Parts: sequence; C-alpha cells; structure tokens
Amino acid sequence: MLSLRIPYWCSSTKVTVNGEDCGSRIERGYFKIHRTWKIGDEVKLYLKMEPQRIYSHPNVNENLGRVALQCGPLIYCIEQNDHQDDLDVIRIPPDAKLGLELQDGDLGIVNLIKTNGSAADTSDWSSELYRNKKHNEVSVNITAIPYYLWCNREPNKMKVWIRE
Repeated sequence: MLSLRIPYWCSSTKVTVNGEDCGSRIERGYFKIHRTWKIGDEVKLYLKMEPQRIYSHPNVNENLGRVALQCGPLIYCIEQNDHQDDLDVIRIPPDAKLGLELQDGDLGIVNLIKTNGSAADTSDWSSELYRNKKHNEVSVNITAIPYYLWCNREPNKMKVWIRE
C-alpha cells in the first residue's frame, strides 16, 4: 500500500498509476493505493492549487476583520510597490473573485493573485481626526505576490493580513 498525504489547501486531486486514473479514495487526509507493485510502476499525483482566503482564530484580535491569501502551500502578501493607495486602507470584499496570473517580470516567473477591492478615500479629510460622516471608498486593483518574494524589488511596506 502507498499513502499520499493530501494537503488541506488542495481543492481536488488526481492520482494515476502507469497512466491509469486511480479514482478518489481519500481517507483521513491520505490517498491510499492498494495494489501489488511492480518494478517500473509510475505514480503521478496532481494537486489543484487555487487562490483562496484564510482566516485566523477569532481570538487573534489583530486579525479580526482581516483575511490572508494563499495558493497551494504559499502565503501571499500585498506590497506597496504594486499599489498607489496606502496598504492600511485597502480592503478585499468577501465576495471578490480571486484570480491567478502567471507573470514573467521583475520578480521572475511567478503566479500572482489578482482581485478587485477598494481603498478608503482620505482626500477630503484634510487634518480632521474624527467626523460624523464615513469615508468614501474607491475601487482598486489588488495584486498579491508570494510572501517569500517580499522586498525583492526594493524595501517597501507589506501586508499579509488585509482588511476584508
């Protein structure tokens, strides 16, 4: 028997032995293959990696109302380099679609998570600290990069936990 660990972030899998589909036999997080093995048998495991939101435990006060982005085993962040608005005022709505875009650029060949969000418009606040009217929001395009690539272009601000 061969047991292949299927990570929690994987939305679907496909396993083949010698090119033949093994079906979907996941038991307690493992795909188990029961067979008599021969020399030269070839096993292929396909793990679907889609961008998704992750949330921290509600007792982590600093992350309440915030979301992080993940694709496969990688955690993503937003970097100031990719955004005109301050990262602290950017928000990803819960219903915003997350897209994956392969890019060959200044970070090398990398998958970026792209989505639409909003940012607080602070242009009409001047020096006010408080007021009885909520701020306006403007639409923004959000680009998230794998966290391990942060600061590879130049030192700049970064966020993993983004307002939702």
